[in-house]
Amino acid sequence: MPAAWSDTDFESRRTKCLELCSSALSEISRDVVSVSTAVCSRSEAHSTKSTVGIVLTGTSVDQTVIGGPAHSSKIIFPGDSILRIDGVVVTSENIRSQLLGCDVPGSTVTLTLAKGGPKGEVIDVPLVRISAEALTDRRKMFEHFTTIKERAAAARDGIAVARVDEAIGLWTRMWEADAAHDQTIEANVLALQAACAGTLQALRAEIAALPAAAAAA
Repeated sequence: MPAAWSDTDFESRRTKCLELCSSALSEISRDVVSVSTAVCSRSEAHSTKSTVGIVLTGTSVDQTVIGGPAHSSKIIFPGDSILRIDGVVVTSENIRSQLLGCDVPGSTVTLTLAKGGPKGEVIDVPLVRISAEALTDRRKMFEHFTTIKERAAAARDGIAVARVDEAIGLWTRMWEADAAHDQTIEANVLALQAACAGTLQALRAEIAALPAAAAAA
């Protein structure tokens, strides 16, 4: 330490370092993975911004919406019972608000399910909420594919039916791959945030533990 440093200088600099650590921790803790999603459809009004694509009867899954996170998980099926959402026990009264949560597309929600009914195997399923409008667009696209396929089948055009099936499969794999990529990026960012926060907390603790007498060293 430079000889010119007084006790006051030392304490001032230590305080400044602690403030910088706290500021950095605050910045690192910001939510950087939840984002608004730009979509094409604006023809339908939505009461919420986000969704996981589950239709409920009480706390039971009635169906999953094609193109939605629940359907894409290939884990959640009609008849499954939702026991907890983000660790909170749910009932028919609070399940919708718990499922909606922060109502931010890109945010994560963890569903604790009993497979096939209340007495089934209990598992946790993390889902990433998507824009309600984005899900509407996906559903409409699937409906368009289905209409084209039905018309081709009615015309006994087997080649067209096969092409539509191929297009549906390709389209489905594309948005499933996008969803998996987004989840991987989110997990990596959150892990990096946690690691940086841990390092900063340790640094702040070390700085705070420096004895005032060190100024005289």
